[in-house]
Amino acid sequence: MRKHIAVLCLLATSWNTQAMSIDEYMSIYKNKNALLRSSELSVEALEGKVDGAETELAPTFSFTYAKGKDESLPAQLGTIRRSETYQAGLAKRFFTGTSVQLNAQNFSFDNQGAPPMFGEYSTGLLGVTISQSLWKDFFGAGTRTRIERQKSVAQLEITSADLQRRSLLIQAESVFWDYVAAQEDLNLKKSNLDRAKKVQRWTARRFENGISERADDLNAKALVSIREMELLLAENEYKNVEIRFREALELGPQDKTPVALSNWKDTRPYIEELRSKKNIMKIETYLSLLEAKTKSLVADETVDSLRPDLSVFGTYNYTSYDVDRNEAWRQVGYPEYPQSVVGVNFIWTISNKSTSGLRSAAVIEAEAARIKAEKNKRDGLIAWNEFLRVYDIRAGQVKILEQVADLQKRRSDAEADRFSKGRTVTAQVVQAETDSAEAATNLLRAKIGLRKYEASSLLFVPSEIGL
Repeated sequence: MRKHIAVLCLLATSWNTQAMSIDEYMSIYKNKNALLRSSELSVEALEGKVDGAETELAPTFSFTYAKGKDESLPAQLGTIRRSETYQAGLAKRFFTGTSVQLNAQNFSFDNQGAPPMFGEYSTGLLGVTISQSLWKDFFGAGTRTRIERQKSVAQLEITSADLQRRSLLIQAESVFWDYVAAQEDLNLKKSNLDRAKKVQRWTARRFENGISERADDLNAKALVSIREMELLLAENEYKNVEIRFREALELGPQDKTPVALSNWKDTRPYIEELRSKKNIMKIETYLSLLEAKTKSLVADETVDSLRPDLSVFGTYNYTSYDVDRNEAWRQVGYPEYPQSVVGVNFIWTISNKSTSGLRSAAVIEAEAARIKAEKNKRDGLIAWNEFLRVYDIRAGQVKILEQVADLQKRRSDAEADRFSKGRTVTAQVVQAETDSAEAATNLLRAKIGLRKYEASSLLFVPSEIGL
């Protein structure tokens, strides 16, 4: 935490002296934004649910103490019967459907009025009980299905929270690139106005000297007016975007707005990471696959829960008996007086309309989700290929527009040079300057659009879920 605070303080002090990169901006946004932090905490909490899905397989320890007094009739063991009981147990359930329980017990009895051998004595017991399911939860199949279902539900919730987190990150990046666009567009409009004023001054001198026509002078003045209007609109757009930029960084009234640094050469890391992986699809598609998987597990769990319950069990105990409690407890591990039980337990839930309907509903719902998910999976894989195709086209457009902007700028400079030497007319200079400004604006829009499109790759994830 202190490290994060130190980084934030360092960045805050450097805003006035250097530009802020997208990575620095995102780092501050991630540390400051409450909604994003809440979403990340939700993901962390839900990840604990995945780990907690096997809670029912965790060992359990139990301890019981009881003290009783019985004066009820009949009274074969005395008129007043007192008892004191200590019981401790350690139980564990396994993936195989096997349950094992270790038991230790100590009973003390004080029967007033009973024969001497039944008057006051203690017994001890130390043993193990094992049971194994054979039909319902067949060798742990139901247990594994239940655990997988709990994990799948948790993963579904994690992915939903992650979708919210990714959407916030995309929104934050969009704000940054909008600010970069407004910032660079403002500088561009200022440069355009300066060039237009230069052309207007040249034209005015030529008009005064009788070299140019009045129409040329008016044309140059009109260009200046247009550039002034464009600058005014750019300033207004900059102010609007600056507000959102400051809100994203949660800057106070006393904090200056940092300059955003645009590195057009480096692509955002998300899309490059995804290019090297397989089975990339939209996160919404991944959610539908998780939903189908969850409903399939729910159906299996439902069907298993309605099966007859057949299990075998066995118990083997060492027992002890003595008048003295401590002696009875000390002899509890002796094998002289063993006790054993083996048996079979069968429970059958008689099928009726309600159980049949529950089973059918779960199976049909799972099948419907599976069919829907299969279509979504095909569409999701196609969507990624389409995303890459459009991305490559946009990247190619940026390269072409860079060439166009460079050529138009060189043409505008050449026309201005010719104009200063009296070798061209004002209309050609104005047209060249207009074309150059338009090409620069188109290039800026294309670059910003490409960066925003890269950020939207956050909505794609790799998936290994099969149907």
